Amino acid sequence: MRISRVHAPVTVLGPGQRVGVWVQGCTLACPGCASRDTWDPAGGREVTTADLLGTVAELGASCTGLTISGGEPLQQPLALADLLRAVRADPRTRGWDVLVFTGLLPEEWDADQRNAIQRADAAVVGRYRAGEAGAEWLRASANQRLLTLTDIGRQRFVNPHGAGGGLQLVVDEDGLTMIGLPRPGDLGRMERELHRRGVTLTGVSWRS
Repeated sequence: MRISRVHAPVTVLGPGQRVGVWVQGCTLACPGCASRDTWDPAGGREVTTADLLGTVAELGASCTGLTISGGEPLQQPLALADLLRAVRADPRTRGWDVLVFTGLLPEEWDADQRNAIQRADAAVVGRYRAGEAGAEWLRASANQRLLTLTDIGRQRFVNPHGAGGGLQLVVDEDGLTMIGLPRPGDLGRMERELHRRGVTLTGVSWRS
């Protein structure tokens, strides 16, 4: 699988503490996307399923879920299915719930994409539309839908009260990373506030 980054714990993209995997490559190119740095299919790095599973399990020792975003996960359906198969089988991650964000709607999925997504517990589906702010949990824009696909998905994703939300900022040797689903104006306000505090952003993902 070609990925952009992996991070844990993620607390804003699903219930509880989670590992987040951002895949690399997306041809949907939704206007206003906050992660344009994940669009280039030649960017990021290629990893084997075994290596990625090892990273996920190591980072997620205290986690109970996996969120896969991007990029567009369903543009790598065979690799996605292989990863989810491995997550289900590994004792270190067994019992986790899996959430996949995809801009593709169910009626657009081919057989490989459907096979991959059916290995998840929940999926947020639909293109991001910058002019239609999402008011519901895990929906960045109002047109998107949250699908619960398994019993564990229905248990953990049906009642969002008190579960995640907002933005999470991570500072490490690679710089500052914003995780979450920004509302209209959030990115500009964050950039202005950081600038006011003497932090100037370069290589901003939503303008890459």
